[in-house]
Amino acid sequence: MLQGAAVRTMLFVGIALYALADRTLACPAYPVTDFCHRHQRELDMILGNFAIGLPVMLLCIAIQAGVSFWCVRHYIRCVRKRQDGGATNPGIRPLLTAMIAMMAGTLVQVGLWGLLFVWLGEFSEFYEAVYHSAVNFASLGYGDIVMRKQWKLLGPLEAINGVLMLGMSAAALMAILQHLIKMQVREDS
Repeated sequence: MLQGAAVRTMLFVGIALYALADRTLACPAYPVTDFCHRHQRELDMILGNFAIGLPVMLLCIAIQAGVSFWCVRHYIRCVRKRQDGGATNPGIRPLLTAMIAMMAGTLVQVGLWGLLFVWLGEFSEFYEAVYHSAVNFASLGYGDIVMRKQWKLLGPLEAINGVLMLGMSAAALMAILQHLIKMQVREDS
């Protein structure tokens, strides 16, 4: 049931994007036509930003999900092994490992956005592209570097992506921390 609803939603979104991209569908023969013709360049830029930004967002989601699931599994495996050995606080080292892995996953995602910005010709130096990407990903919004109008919408897309991915990292780390606290309470009882 849920899968069918997801497929219908994706189909609807695909048709809507196609309608916006196709000038004959996006600009029917009624008053909206004038608006569409006057703003077709902006609509094209919006669709271009989405067409490039959304696949990068999906790649980031795949990276984040993989890192998050690995971290939780790694933590549980390590804790189970050490519980049998009688080590005190068996979850601290795997928690730190998970934090480092999450940070590495975040840095890879920031680097991917930076590579995209270099590929689009927005930056000639990779360092500047990664700096701009990190500012967007962390939702800092310094504003010291502004991309050209054509690709400006990628900044907010990356910020949305960053908020979601950092939230996912926080949720995974919180799950690990909750498990660690429960283990400590059991040991103290």
